[in-house]
Amino acid sequence: MIVITSDLRILKSFPHMAAIALGKTTVIAFTHNSYNSDVRGRAFIKAIEVIEQAIADHRKKRRNFIGVVGMQGTFRVVSEKPLPHRATCDPRDWESYERVCIAEGVLAFAPKH
Repeated sequence: MIVITSDLRILKSFPHMAAIALGKTTVIAFTHNSYNSDVRGRAFIKAIEVIEQAIADHRKKRRNFIGVVGMQGTFRVVSEKPLPHRATCDPRDWESYERVCIAEGVLAFAPKH
């Protein structure tokens, strides 16, 4: 699955990052969400070849990633195999996340700090 968003706050949200990790989802985000959709659309179209290449490369490796599109049409991968961070979540959320991973047989744990 691939999610395209203009809200980079999801990278700091434990529930969103847990869903991204468990779903092995690729996220394409825009560096600024204050620009209108025309500006973001032009940037995306300008970067589409680089985005497609990154998606193809990561599919071969069976890895999801988070990439950002700059408003000038640039693109870069900012995180490979992104995981939630224990430091950014309530301990009860982390315990629940670990229980789900164990129950589903998924090794998506983030390193302990």
